[in-house]
Amino acid sequence: MEKFLLSGYNWYIMFDNKQKSITDYDLQALIDNELEYEDQKHILDHIEQNPEIKKRYEELRAQKDALQRWYSSKN
Repeated sequence: MEKFLLSGYNWYIMFDNKQKSITDYDLQALIDNELEYEDQKHILDHIEQNPEIKKRYEELRAQKDALQRWYSSKN
């Protein structure tokens, strides 16, 4: 059974009585396509299950998109 606890931008996930965390660094690595398949799947599952994590993921993804648009307009 999973339980989500929000603490700043670290989400602590209880899974099989073990505490794991998902941080902004994890979300950014997902956005940047820097994760192994299993880690990517694990984080995507939690994004779909938790609206707070999903909201933060969408914020970070929008930030990256805005930065890419800004950078391409400079070149």
